[in-house]
Amino acid sequence: MKRLLALLLALGVFFAAAPDLVRADDDKKEEKKADDKKEEKKADDKKEEKKADDGLTDAQREELKKVSGTFIVILFERDGEKYDAAKLKKMKVVQKGADYTFHDGDEITIGRDTFYPDKNPKECDSVYLNNTAKGEVVKGIYKIENDTITYCWADPKKDRPKEFATKKDSGLTLLTLKRVDDGSEKKEEKKDEK
Repeated sequence: MKRLLALLLALGVFFAAAPDLVRADDDKKEEKKADDKKEEKKADDKKEEKKADDGLTDAQREELKKVSGTFIVILFERDGEKYDAAKLKKMKVVQKGADYTFHDGDEITIGRDTFYPDKNPKECDSVYLNNTAKGEVVKGIYKIENDTITYCWADPKKDRPKEFATKKDSGLTLLTLKRVDDGSEKKEEKKDEK
């Protein structure tokens, strides 16, 4: 009988304490949620800090948006010689922010651009990230007109061009790109529909 009373007493104490245990567990969950929110806010703050510390001006960030996309090459002129239409059809440029990929048939060149839209003419420096020119920097000028971008690039270690033209043995390349629909707008629309 004493054992039964002790058991009932123990169960009574347990059930009386159970709401406190549940509350304590709920408090721990709330604390964890609060900690998770703090961590999330720290991560968001770090992203904003990184964006501010990327060394780019607002004008440069805006320019990166303008030059991003998929482009066909409508003019390619090197040292005064223009490439024919058959060669141009094999070329395309995909620019994602500062990073680009230049396709010339099976040959692919990747690089990273830095734009200076406050200069006149606007300036761009490009560093090659692959192939035999890896690490080389080329200096250029550019202009944006609606859906076309025209660049004039100097060979590595040469001075920046002053105009959008090339001459025989100038070491300059003139390149005009036209934006094409890469299907990303349709992909975004499909995402919105879901």
